[in-house]
Amino acid sequence: MAGVNQHLPRGTVGSVHGKSITSLKSLFDDIGLLADHIKNRIDDALSFEKFPLIVDFIQVQHLQLYILEQLCFGSRKFGLKTKYALSQLNGMGWGSEKASAIFSVERKTIPLVESVQSQTQACEVSWLHFVKVAKAYGFSVTNEYNYRGKPLPVLLKYNEEKRNVYVDKMSSSFFSKTLKEYGLSVFPVKSTKRVHLFKHMMASELLGKVPQVLLDEFLTHDRDGLDFCSPWGTGTALAMRELENAIENLLLQLNVKTLEWYC
Repeated sequence: MAGVNQHLPRGTVGSVHGKSITSLKSLFDDIGLLADHIKNRIDDALSFEKFPLIVDFIQVQHLQLYILEQLCFGSRKFGLKTKYALSQLNGMGWGSEKASAIFSVERKTIPLVESVQSQTQACEVSWLHFVKVAKAYGFSVTNEYNYRGKPLPVLLKYNEEKRNVYVDKMSSSFFSKTLKEYGLSVFPVKSTKRVHLFKHMMASELLGKVPQVLLDEFLTHDRDGLDFCSPWGTGTALAMRELENAIENLLLQLNVKTLEWYC
């Protein structure tokens, strides 16, 4: 019998890569403290010292945006092919991450939760001020990021010698590298490069809290006839409110503070 028992399943339902969402609380706390520290330094700095600090704040702001969007979009790791558009009016978003074996373009509908709306709007306001301040300090901003319908976080490459700030889309590898550069703790899960850690986390956290069809839609699982975005879909976008509430309840455990800056 011992030989039989050793093959019985041992574990919990959900993703083997998905830790509790509360494991991110210390990272959010550290990001908030760092943002406050940088803002205080901006206030105390001499005029010619301020701009590099402002660049730092915008970058830290987008680190937080990256984590929030990865969680709330149920997304694979952001890459060059990742595209999202948000509608504040409709309280929803739409995105595509990659081509799949079934669809040439794999699209998804996402709920637009309060934490993402708040941080996205704060980033937009801060960005408008940042571009004006950059010009006032004699810096050019190249490949300028446009928030209108393109809410993804960015990476800023500051070059004092060339008086330039180059703007790039923040990929997963850039995110990990930038966290380390600011002395922030890395994501608390050991993984391979192929594992979508935030997505696995949400898969485990939402399992059993929302109907399976909603969870599959959120995670972009191919289920013919059950895709809300497709013309043959059998679901209704109104059901996304249930998913939105579940995600918001999870985020309440993290006590995330919206990061904002304006001059």
